Order: sequence, then C-alpha cells, then structure tokens
Amino acid sequence: MANPNDFLLNTDYEMDKIILFNQGEFTNTIQFSHKLGFTPLIFGVWSTDADFYSVNPINGEIDNSVLSVRGIANASNVTLTAGGNSNNRLLRYRVYGLMPSNINKAVQPTARFARKFAFNTDYNYCKLMRAGIFTHSGEEFHHNLSYIPQVIAWSETSNGIRPLTQANEQTGTGLRVTGNRLICGSGVTNNIHWRIYYDEA
Repeated sequence: MANPNDFLLNTDYEMDKIILFNQGEFTNTIQFSHKLGFTPLIFGVWSTDADFYSVNPINGEIDNSVLSVRGIANASNVTLTAGGNSNNRLLRYRVYGLMPSNINKAVQPTARFARKFAFNTDYNYCKLMRAGIFTHSGEEFHHNLSYIPQVIAWSETSNGIRPLTQANEQTGTGLRVTGNRLICGSGVTNNIHWRIYYDEA
C-alpha cells in the first residue's frame, strides 16, 4: 500500500463515515433525538455568527470562565449546553457523529444534507489508522508511526459519551500520544473511545 499522506483521498485506507448530522440554533440548552439506536461519538462546532464566520469546538466540559458549549450523547439523544457568559445568547451549532468501533449497524445515509459532494478531491481527508476503546488505565496501542499522529477521543460514563477535552489530555486523565504509542492515562475510571489517523497532529 502507498503512503497515505501522499494522497488527499486514498482508498487503500479506511475513512470515517459520518452517520449523524444535525444543525440549528439554541439558547442555554437543546436536546434532539438522533434515532440511531446506539450512542454515537459526537463532535462539532458552535458559533454566535449565523454564517459560522468564527467557530468554536463543542467540548466535553463547560468552561464557566468563557462562553463554551458542552456536548453529550446517549442511546437516544444529543444534548448541548451553553456555559460561561452565555446570558441567553443565540448560538448556532453543527453536530456530527461517528459509529463507535464496537458497533456495527446499518444507518440511514446523511448525504442528503450535503450541499455539494460526498467526496471532493479539492480537500484532504483524514485516513483512519485504527479505532478502539480503552477500558482501564495503562492500556496502550502501538501505532509505530514515528511521528505524533492526529487522535480524537471520547469519554464514556453512565450518562453518555462526550468529547474528551484538551484539558483532560494535559492532566493525564485521558490519552497521551507519542511517536509510537497511544496511552490511556492514569486515573481513567471509564471507557475511552479513540480514533487514530495517519495524518500528523
């Protein structure tokens, strides 16, 4: 197989499939049904601008010192909650979802929401190396790429699955990635869903 980083799109390597897309507006909090029958791994952005001129990531936690949005999904719904100095401000959101690595179910296509193309070779696509779940502290995956790759992760609790925020990664209670390993940090007491890409961080 060819080096995945030599191509914008390389069919030798798996890519993420978006199995959920929802967008809209809310103040303070919003909940919507995803109708998937399982809990998706959500991510997305929010903005105060109608045209999404400036965007911020949907996080796993609320930072009460600044305007922020927390997202969490369970088996039925996705809930977004604004924190910080939201003061009933109207916020716009775009939420996407991926299928967890331990789920394999047929889902409805999301392409009907696309504005132009499902694939467009004008843009680079992340090439998925591996997706998995860590169930306890100290677990490792040896990727052996010799560089620090892009990693996305989520934390699963009894309340649902939420994006793993950068703060958790820095304190060691989430994931740590090196040039050859992905490591589940100390202090993890719940499942960590992760996806590692050939693309560099």
